[in-house]
Amino acid sequence: MIYEATEPQRVMDKFEECRYRLVEMADCERILDTVKFTYALSGFLYAFRTTAYRLIGVVRKKKGPQAARDLRNKLLAHQGIAFLKDRSDLETHGDGPVIWQRYFVNVSSSMCSRWERKPDRFGDRYSHSRFESPQMDVTRSIQAVDWQFANRPENLIALCHDALGALEEFFRQSVAPDPSAAQIFAHGLGANQTSPLSPNSAIGASE
Repeated sequence: MIYEATEPQRVMDKFEECRYRLVEMADCERILDTVKFTYALSGFLYAFRTTAYRLIGVVRKKKGPQAARDLRNKLLAHQGIAFLKDRSDLETHGDGPVIWQRYFVNVSSSMCSRWERKPDRFGDRYSHSRFESPQMDVTRSIQAVDWQFANRPENLIALCHDALGALEEFFRQSVAPDPSAAQIFAHGLGANQTSPLSPNSAIGASE
């Protein structure tokens, strides 16, 4: 049996789930919980894929098959939406998308003392030749920064956030003008255009 969404509110439900998963990913990224981050990402990809399909179903119901095909083509023409749709297909039917954690490496150095006293009182006064170079003490610290999809330079959460925003815009253009969806739109997406992510999340972070 083939199922297809017909109610705008059911599309809204999935938008809300996507936003919830974004917040979840940002929190896991902040506390460096890799396992829960991958769970949240999997949930986001599933919700994002379902949102797109529900939106297409609602448009087919309200405006006909051609409008639904046109919308599908527009979604696939959007780089961010098409990429996440492909990643969600990989998550559902394959081994899942490859993601990498990016790190910030800080290297600092300090000059060691040029001369060192020998403990033997009868030894040479200094253990180093006056022509010997001073030693360098090098310290390295590694800090996890954020996540990214393989072969994509953007911050992973920022990419998902922007693609979700684009999908919401297609919802506004395709469904919200319909009087039956106007109230849902006013109290849903229209009142919450951005995800309530914590200030510590990496959304909008530069390379």
